[in-house]
Order: sequence, then C-alpha cells, then structure tokens
Amino acid sequence: MQKTIILIHEIYGITENLLELRQKLINKKFNVILPSLYEDNYCGNDEQESYKKFYSEVGIEKGFYVIDNIINANINSEIYLAGFSVGATIAWLFSVDKRINTVIGIYGSRIREYLYIEPAVQSYLFFCNENSFDIMPMIIELKEKEKVRVKVINGEHGFYNFPDDINKKIINEIEEEIFKVLERGV
Repeated sequence: MQKTIILIHEIYGITENLLELRQKLINKKFNVILPSLYEDNYCGNDEQESYKKFYSEVGIEKGFYVIDNIINANINSEIYLAGFSVGATIAWLFSVDKRINTVIGIYGSRIREYLYIEPAVQSYLFFCNENSFDIMPMIIELKEKEKVRVKVINGEHGFYNFPDDINKKIINEIEEEIFKVLERGV
C-alpha cells in the first residue's frame, strides 16, 4: 500500500521550507499532498497579519474539513499527517481516526486546548519552548497517553518558516525526525 503524507501548514501558508520538505519526501518515494488551507493560496511572513487571516478565513474547524476531504480522496493509501503549529493541532484532532496511520505534530501549541483527546493512532509530538505559556503541564499530560511520544526540541515556535543560520540546524533535526517516523511506518 502506498504511503501518503499530508503536510498541513501553519498560519503562514505554504512556505519555501514546506515546498522543500515536500520535494525531499517525494525523493524518498512518498506520495505527498501539500494543500493550502487558504482559498487564495496565501503565503505570508508577517505573524500578526497571518494570524488574523488564518482565524478569520480558515480556523481549526474549516482546516479540519479540508484535510478530512483529502483523507477521503486517498482512503486506499496508508495515510500519515504531519502538521506545523495550527497544522499540528489539526493533525492532532485526527489522532482518534483509524483511517490515519500516524500523526506528527511540530510545535502545535494549540493542542493544549484538546488534551481530552485519547489517540487511537501513534502520535509523535515535538514542542518548542513557548513565550506565551508554560509547556511542561501539557507535556506531562500528553506523556501519560498510551499512543503519544513527546519530545521537546531546542527552537522557537515558528522556526520552520525562518531558515536562517540559527534555525537551519533545528530544521534539519526535525526533518530527520519526520523521516525516521515515516520510514519506520509505525
């Protein structure tokens, strides 16, 4: 069965780094879907503008339904979800869905609003230190869940969108983590 990876972007839309990750996964012979949750295929770099646009035009619920339709269209594949920030939160919402093989979430800080979820599928969550809240209570609660693996990474929320010299090392590390999970096929 073919492995299909659905990459779910964060508030900034489809960035250069996500396009590069898609190509790396294609080179590893994965079927990769990278949909825009924005109707106008928005790609921004201003945090406040992107945040406002995401929550006024998309939001978690609409993003969930966009991904649900893509899952339904690829139901004969082994489906993996990999999301960043709000994309990680959307992926986390699918962790109860047995149509999914595995969930990977990178700095999905909004997952803290959905801690009641008990995943039915293996879920790998990577968090950064957050300026807006203490991540440790969330991490402690997530680590108690049977199908969840949590790792704290040394980066700032949003590092994947800004591939400067500081972030390039952590971007490479998180990509290696993603590749390991996907190649393992848990």
